[in-house]
Amino acid sequence: MQESEYGRLKWGKEYEHQRISGNRELNNDAKKVIIHELQHAIQHFEGFSTGGQGKMRQNIAQILRDRTYLSDEAIALRKAQMDALAAQSAYLVLQYRKEPETILNARSEIPKNKKERKEYAAALVDKFIKDTEQEMTDFGLFPQYAEMMKRNTVAELKKIYDNLSQKADRALEKVDWSDWKKAAKLEKMTDDEFYHRLYGEVEARNAARRSDMSEAQRHKTTPETTQDVANDEAVVLFSNGVVMSYEPETARQSAVEESEKHAAEYKKGLQEVLKSAYDAKGKGTTADVKAGFKISDEISAILSQYGVDVRGYTSDISASFVNHVLKSHGNQNH
Repeated sequence: MQESEYGRLKWGKEYEHQRISGNRELNNDAKKVIIHELQHAIQHFEGFSTGGQGKMRQNIAQILRDRTYLSDEAIALRKAQMDALAAQSAYLVLQYRKEPETILNARSEIPKNKKERKEYAAALVDKFIKDTEQEMTDFGLFPQYAEMMKRNTVAELKKIYDNLSQKADRALEKVDWSDWKKAAKLEKMTDDEFYHRLYGEVEARNAARRSDMSEAQRHKTTPETTQDVANDEAVVLFSNGVVMSYEPETARQSAVEESEKHAAEYKKGLQEVLKSAYDAKGKGTTADVKAGFKISDEISAILSQYGVDVRGYTSDISASFVNHVLKSHGNQNH
């Protein structure tokens, strides 16, 4: 253990190999260090947000950027952008070859003499074509770019470019940039700030700090009021690499609203199921009515943070099932 460290929780492959170490210079702080490290142990056992080290910051930021960059949506975006770039380059080159002086439209200072202006435009077009062909080669787009110029007119290329540009805009809207934004926030922090903001560390420091309080004081004072980093400033890191901002109230409210919506729909469907079950009694009908709902993405995302995977699951009940229950286990008159 380094002299600058107060304590450390060391994890082996089996739980019996775990170890808490403390600096021999701790003296009266030993109890708080033990509580701090025990809180980290609880976090690992229970799947709570964990602590870490400042030097993890850059690696985690890169993982978050890679997670965005390698997503299917981001790959589709890059493909759409490259297609649009090839079309734009082909359109401009063909346009400038056809009407060289159009390259001067975006320039504030051009020769007034007609001959000089023509020569100036020709030189600019030559340089533009050379630079464009090099860019197309660097991006691996040259065959696509050359084929576009061969098969299309200037007007057709302009239309193709406009359509591909719109396609790229739509692809951009489909990319989830939340991890990218989290990475940007981490990159603005220092290693010390990152460590200080890790919610697992905030929680562990708070547990140690509250050990000096009486039981009555702890009952009267919520943990949020004694922690040294506000919830909305904390970095929540899970052992599976998930990083997020601390937004439990927002997430919980979203889940509650989603649950209430599905509950209302389920209640209505359940009433139809029960009515169908009773209406079918004694009629010998084979018709069946079902009610159910798919577990929402919002609820699935929250539960996944605690190791519960319910993605794609549904909950349903049918009239035939109700009839079976009533016949075998209940009173059909109630």
